[in-house]
Amino acid sequence: MFATLRTALDRHPALKSAARAMLRPLRRGISSDYQPLAEGERSAILGALEDAWKDDDIPHLQREVVEKALADYRSGKPLPAFDCLVELLQPLARAVPGQTLLEVGCSSGYYAEVIAMRGLDLRYAGCDFSPAFVDLAKRCHPANDFDIADATALPYGDGSFDIVVSGCCLLHIPNYARAITETARVARRHVLFHRTPVLHAQLTRYFTKRAYGVRTVEIHFQESELVARFASAGLRVVAVSTLEVDWRYGDAFASKSYLCEKKVS
Repeated sequence: MFATLRTALDRHPALKSAARAMLRPLRRGISSDYQPLAEGERSAILGALEDAWKDDDIPHLQREVVEKALADYRSGKPLPAFDCLVELLQPLARAVPGQTLLEVGCSSGYYAEVIAMRGLDLRYAGCDFSPAFVDLAKRCHPANDFDIADATALPYGDGSFDIVVSGCCLLHIPNYARAITETARVARRHVLFHRTPVLHAQLTRYFTKRAYGVRTVEIHFQESELVARFASAGLRVVAVSTLEVDWRYGDAFASKSYLCEKKVS
């Protein structure tokens, strides 16, 4: 039923635009309705929701939130998610100007503007799993390059970029181990896993949630397991920035960004 409705709306852009405007107030929440996934049901549900972030409406709803954040940042207001990224990348940009940077899971490419705003001498490019996000990124940032790409099978050669940023997407990728390996493979020098939710004692937990009204997956990683997977991919953590600290599920929960250096063979 929903597929038929979507096809009909795609044939009538004006009607689709009106329908989106009507639904927007109902889908405005960024993340809500978290439901833990039991191990026995995990595989089937993760498979069913694999393409959830390709929903055509998510990019426009997210961009509304992003535009306000960018406006605040331009005016000089601090924003932890942006400040953290800049603080971790700034020493790398100063040490070697003009390095190439790929953001995996770039959404609408807004970190290109954050990097430019703070004067970091980095050549930004982005890729995302969602064609709709990539289309929006190209329109918002026409001077930068963007590709449609699966984080678990990146279409780039080994060491194609000096720096690779995993932009708050690892938590949405069921095969995150493969995504880590691929992110490390295409990086020449450094990898930054940005805004990663971690637990300190409990095992990695899986949830479904509503992201902008669409049912998706979110993973909260056991930190020691995550760092071990970085090491297995040839990465050494050299800096960690904590954006959020909380107490959840009887455990210390945090959102962290991990700057990693590729080990020399």
